Amino acid sequence: LRYDLEPSVGNPGLEQQEVEPGHRRTEKTNFGPRLGFTHDVRGDGRSVIRGGIGRYFGNILLNIPMNEARNRNRQVQITVLNPSLNDPLQGLSFEELLTRPRNLVIMSNDYKAPVQDQASIGFAQELSSRYALQADVVHQAGRNIQMSRSINFFENTALGIPINPSAAGRPYPQFVNITRYESTGRSQYDALQLGMTGRRVPGGHFDVQGSYTLSWTKGSTDANRFGAVNNPFDVEDEYSYTVADQRHRLSLNATTYLPWNFNLSTIVFAGSPRPINISTNQDPFGTGAGRWLNASGAVLTKNGERSLYWDRKVDLRLVKNFRITGRATVQGMLDVFNIFNTANYNPTSYGAVFGTSTYLKPGFSSTLFYQPRMAQVGVRVIY
Repeated sequence: LRYDLEPSVGNPGLEQQEVEPGHRRTEKTNFGPRLGFTHDVRGDGRSVIRGGIGRYFGNILLNIPMNEARNRNRQVQITVLNPSLNDPLQGLSFEELLTRPRNLVIMSNDYKAPVQDQASIGFAQELSSRYALQADVVHQAGRNIQMSRSINFFENTALGIPINPSAAGRPYPQFVNITRYESTGRSQYDALQLGMTGRRVPGGHFDVQGSYTLSWTKGSTDANRFGAVNNPFDVEDEYSYTVADQRHRLSLNATTYLPWNFNLSTIVFAGSPRPINISTNQDPFGTGAGRWLNASGAVLTKNGERSLYWDRKVDLRLVKNFRITGRATVQGMLDVFNIFNTANYNPTSYGAVFGTSTYLKPGFSSTLFYQPRMAQVGVRVIY
């Protein structure tokens, strides 16, 4: 049993009672029970059933209360065209400028630490002194995920969408944008994880490991903080497959031990297409560009498209060991990445703006995995 307490997330002196009445108090009930077990079916260590269940609390990111506190420092921003240095404030005083509507950042009074419930059950079987198989079913359900919602809009209650402030004004006219940090998001991960191990035995010439994962990853945000909300009156619309969702994921690595102290290793990877964070350039309600399609409230489904191709890659490493003296060894290494020069396209580099000429077309990515064939040579000294 674990207990978590964060005592420094209150908001004394930072309250905005007209927008967020009341006070934020410290959570004192974050108990995280956890239980795990392992059962040796035959008592010989070859057939094992294992599992566990537990609750895990995360921390409240420092940026969130810090942004709220920093926002209380009054700032004035003005734009002057063809300025006269004799009157940069355009005839106004600082006091008059400070009375203008400004942006506000608040952290909800019911903000909670993120929590995740986890459960798994699995089975491992030794087939021989060399080979073993394992299979696990994993479930993770998260809630109180951090979200960021712009709340200074009137609602069109018939459609459940905001009304543009240029037509209806704002509920809190003393402010422009009000960003409310709240813990209203959720997430879920379900997977079947399979694994195979082939150990090197004395006199053997290779070892091998492989894994396959069938999984579903959903959530209210792709970010690790400040999950933006497209429609401030429909937070649940943010819940979708995340950009990390990859239905099939296969990995295989093996090492062959060759004569004359040479080792040849390979890594093979294949992964199915992942979602693309699509958007539009429409802003009919003054909320900022998001996924709006028109002024009637039609939207694109969040992460509603996927990349066109599987990720596929094979890497090789050749190592030569030179024993110098005693325990000292020098290794010469040759690495070749993407040895077959397979074209891979990063889902984050696709054209993601609906209606543009590059929409859903792959583009260049500087991420190492998506580069063409590359090679490097290295030397390592072990002593």
